[in-house]
Amino acid sequence: MSPFPRRKSVWKGRQSAMIDNLQQWLQWLIGILIGSVAGYIASWIVARASHRLVYQCSSQAVIDLDKHVVPERMRILVDNAEVERLVVTRLVLWNRGSRSLRASDVAQPIRVCLDENARIFECSILRRSRNDNALSIDQGDRSIEISFTHLDRNDGVYLRILHDSDDSQPKLEGTIVGSRIPFRNLGEVTYRNTGSFWSRVLRWVAILLPGAYAGSGVLLYIFPPEWGPVDGAMIMIGVGGTLFAIGASKAWEDKRRCPRSLDITRPSESTS
Repeated sequence: MSPFPRRKSVWKGRQSAMIDNLQQWLQWLIGILIGSVAGYIASWIVARASHRLVYQCSSQAVIDLDKHVVPERMRILVDNAEVERLVVTRLVLWNRGSRSLRASDVAQPIRVCLDENARIFECSILRRSRNDNALSIDQGDRSIEISFTHLDRNDGVYLRILHDSDDSQPKLEGTIVGSRIPFRNLGEVTYRNTGSFWSRVLRWVAILLPGAYAGSGVLLYIFPPEWGPVDGAMIMIGVGGTLFAIGASKAWEDKRRCPRSLDITRPSESTS
């Protein structure tokens, strides 16, 4: 009996399995693609039609007598008053939305507030994105009011606050017309990657190579070679996909960093 009919049936069975795998993967990829595109369009529409005030905040206690940061025989005076605790807070506030935020959109003033027992010794503007929007601060005993005529996209201010609050993280208060949540905290102050051209190239290569590795695993799983399925295809997909996701999430995290116009490590780019 000729072995060719058996080979033919084996090939048909393998071809049918390949088609089934291909259909499943295509359905999965199409679903992700449609969901991603729909989510991107929805987020773009929302961002396009609104303003979003976001901020980053970092604090450090430079003097704390209770924790013996300085010797007991030393005394720190501010305006002839003894200070037992001194905290330096850096706060960056900017408009991340696509629509300009105007003074008429601010229903209740924007304030940086500390706890009720705190004292603000000094507040200064380290960097502002532009000089033609009349951005100014009004320092009170426990709060700082921020005012402006308008904030375009990525416009904002970088503040340094000296205070003695036990709660080193100040809170932002105020009401913005059309914003259910007027302020969004993006964590500690971070800056965009300002490395060399080749460092940025290597960074993207480190992201894309795992993606290509995972894609090769997908192709080997959908279209196995003639000698049979590759056992390591799923491992390639898992390892490559995980590394790609880590790199992509890090790249996405860069979008949360403060604008370059408010980066005090770079030369000033404020406009007049």
